[in-house]
Amino acid sequence: MTQPSKKPVPQPVKQSDSEDIADQMSKKIQQCAGLSNYTTRELVEDTQKLGGKLASIGLKTTQVRKFFRCCQST
Repeated sequence: MTQPSKKPVPQPVKQSDSEDIADQMSKKIQQCAGLSNYTTRELVEDTQKLGGKLASIGLKTTQVRKFFRCCQST
């Protein structure tokens, strides 16, 4: 009889002023061994924070789209 594999449980990442939301998201994804274990609620909340940060530095939606189009072609 085999034992079911245990999925890694992500540890909460504390937000600090010195740590950027993108770094926090990256750490969470690495801890979860991918996006599959990143809870939807956390992903939405973190993405909203990231969107706010990108908007605050003046990044436009068209710039984000161009970036992702570039990434898809590689």
